[in-house]
Amino acid sequence: MTFEIVDDFNVPKEVTSITYFGPDPFRIYTRISPLLQIIFQGKGEDVYEDDFRWDMGDPQSFYFRFALRKSLDKWTGTNFVIRVYGHQPKDPAAPNGRMTVEFLGTLRTSYPVGSDWMSKAFFIPFLYAYHYLMYSQIRRRYLLMYKTRIERFMNELRVILGIMQKPRLT
Repeated sequence: MTFEIVDDFNVPKEVTSITYFGPDPFRIYTRISPLLQIIFQGKGEDVYEDDFRWDMGDPQSFYFRFALRKSLDKWTGTNFVIRVYGHQPKDPAAPNGRMTVEFLGTLRTSYPVGSDWMSKAFFIPFLYAYHYLMYSQIRRRYLLMYKTRIERFMNELRVILGIMQKPRLT
């Protein structure tokens, strides 16, 4: 049995997304994996392509999903999912295609707990105290660090696609 705490990086929204209308939206496919490795400091073994679909109709529809699973310390790890779906015309001279990029991410901390009632009775209160007094600051730093990395990742995708970003009013 494990005691788990899961936080979402995209609070209060469930996903962070970019929608693109323009020529050749599929070109982003080859850029996502290297961007994940550079920005999130993941190794090649941490990045997975979970799903890939391509429709040969006109317009050509596509869907693909990348995942990055990375361990941060003994108890905490991250899980990021990037879903990309859209369509582009077969003829390059035809009108522009459309694509949506969605980004989801969670921070998961798991503490192992024994299965007998005696260890639960003594260990879980200790875990609550330890997590509140010591480890919650570390998790907060992880959340802030990865929130800025997510923002950087989305900005890099906007640069690749040539999307103008609105200035922030902060």
